[in-house]
Amino acid sequence: ISLELTSMSNFIKFINSSLNGW
Repeated sequence: ISLELTSMSNFIKFINSSLNGW
């Protein structure tokens, strides 16, 4: 199980959501 990979994926989703908010 790669917890770091999951965390990175969630982080990227967060970034995309922020960009979409702009």
